[in-house]
Amino acid sequence: MKACANCGYANLDKAKTCVNCRTDLQWAKVNLGKFQGTPEETVEIGLKTKRERGNVSAQTLLLADALPNVGIGIAFAAMWLVVAGFSGVYSNPPTTFLDYALRFLPWLISIIYWLYCLYVIHKVLNAHFPDYPIKPVKAVVGMLIPVFSFYWIFEWPHKFAWFLNRNVSRRIAPGVLYGGLFLACFLVQGLGISWSAVGWIGIFLITEHMVVTLRNTMMQSS
Repeated sequence: MKACANCGYANLDKAKTCVNCRTDLQWAKVNLGKFQGTPEETVEIGLKTKRERGNVSAQTLLLADALPNVGIGIAFAAMWLVVAGFSGVYSNPPTTFLDYALRFLPWLISIIYWLYCLYVIHKVLNAHFPDYPIKPVKAVVGMLIPVFSFYWIFEWPHKFAWFLNRNVSRRIAPGVLYGGLFLACFLVQGLGISWSAVGWIGIFLITEHMVVTLRNTMMQSS
């Protein structure tokens, strides 16, 4: 038997959606793990899950859990700042391939992970809000197009804030503020290696704030 993680109803093993609440049971399977037991035990597990997490649906909880861990990016940029500021690795002008690699790789890792976070944020947005206007690939590609990216760095945060403001009673920060802070952090990176690390710390902190805001909005609108 499959217990629905949303309502606790015991469904047949071959069922794909809950008979009682129509929740996708693939989500329930992830939420309940691979528990095997009697129908009564399985139902109790489902109800216990719902009691512990309130009235938020299982799909919403799983989507919230799928949001990226931006803290990894913050920790990496902070470590980069410590290395750049105190180790002396970047004190001399680059002369070898290794010197250039040590300067370029941290930035490359940061941009790749941030674009990954951007992709996942928009993937969750599209899954939870089917009418959200920006697709994940579009969000990432827009940041990679020269010149256009200066427009896009304001446009997607504006859409993000505008859309979430429609779904919650308490307004979040305006998108233009997010975009301005992102742009400032990217410009700061041109001041030097240490400043590049500072800029990435700022970018990841802003992104973390957006992730927390999105998670809270999803819980309220569930």
